[in-house]
Amino acid sequence: MLTRSFCKYRSQSGISLMELMIVTAIIGILSSIAIPQYRNYITKARLTEAFLAVTPVKFGLVEYVSVNGSTAGLAGKSWSAVLKELGVATNFFGDNSRYIKNVWWNNTKSEIRVSFTDNLPEANDRYLVMRADLDSGAFRWRCLSSTTYSLALPAEYLPTSCQ
Repeated sequence: MLTRSFCKYRSQSGISLMELMIVTAIIGILSSIAIPQYRNYITKARLTEAFLAVTPVKFGLVEYVSVNGSTAGLAGKSWSAVLKELGVATNFFGDNSRYIKNVWWNNTKSEIRVSFTDNLPEANDRYLVMRADLDSGAFRWRCLSSTTYSLALPAEYLPTSCQ
């Protein structure tokens, strides 16, 4: 027969309230770090998709410059005429894209600018700006961030190949 004093040394089964509170606090701390990082990752992935959709325009401009020597022949033309001249289809932009609202070529600054739809709220009123370096002989693209151009995307959102 068990005595009352023996029962008080019996092993505990289950978890205590204190252990449950500690586990909840740890999960809260980890999620407060992980959720913003995940949002940045998703935004960067969407912007990378937009960056890749503009690749045909970049290749078309490189080919145009290699054949014609400069982009002067594109000055004053409408965007649809420029795309036709470059041999680029428009099915990646505007109504056909989830993230790209508009793409255009600024001939005076030698840059492609991309504006975004409302599906990408982190990029509202911001642009992906890719400037061509035509002076070095090689055709190089570099992206401008918000530190060099106020309406450009923050550097943290730029694709790795664009930084």
